[in-house]
Amino acid sequence: MGAALIEDARHEAVRRDVDPVRVDSYAGGDGALVRQYQALGFAPVTTFVVERPGQPHWPGQLLEWRPNSRQS
Repeated sequence: MGAALIEDARHEAVRRDVDPVRVDSYAGGDGALVRQYQALGFAPVTTFVVERPGQPHWPGQLLEWRPNSRQS
């Protein structure tokens, strides 16, 4: 289902001439979600941490896909 949603988003980005398309993702655990986005053609841009008072921090990863480049 996720791959189908990403494919729809890609088509819409191309139609609207949006470049780059960025997503942020949970980067904790075993990194499977980040790897999934990479398998769908997104490249890592930067990591970030969301501080949550009284709770463990939330590790994130910003990724992007550029329709007008060779990255796909």
